Amino acid sequence: MSKSRKGGESLDTRESFGPLVKEQRQALGITQAELARRLGVKPAYISIIEKNLRRPSLPLLQRMSDVLGVESQTLFLLSHPEAKVLLRAPTPSPAGNRDEAWRSFTEDKTLLARHNIGPQELKVLAQIKKLGEIQHSRDFVYILNAIRQALKA
Repeated sequence: MSKSRKGGESLDTRESFGPLVKEQRQALGITQAELARRLGVKPAYISIIEKNLRRPSLPLLQRMSDVLGVESQTLFLLSHPEAKVLLRAPTPSPAGNRDEAWRSFTEDKTLLARHNIGPQELKVLAQIKKLGEIQHSRDFVYILNAIRQALKA
């Protein structure tokens, strides 16, 4: 993990990583304490991450990707911008290939099982995809998590 600079300044190379984590957490309607519980870390660590004072380990980044419904590559590149020279940025799907994200999502049995996505939820997501283009399969997980959070009593 990288430490904060002297004087408690945040690491300037990751100015948008922490705010993205905070924004996604809030969009899901969960507290820092709940996110910490789901990730297996202390709540104070979530606060530190959201303030860009530290960057999470790679295993934690993967868990954050799963819980927040954000592409792991996006989180990785925001928390490790120096790696951009090593990796090509993802290219958007061509216009004629609008259903690639859906196909990728529905064929990923591991992802569906990990998030307990059943046939009824797949039907709902199939209707939602008609509203516009969804670029990545993980976006469906994010949408479903938002729906699940909104419907909790």
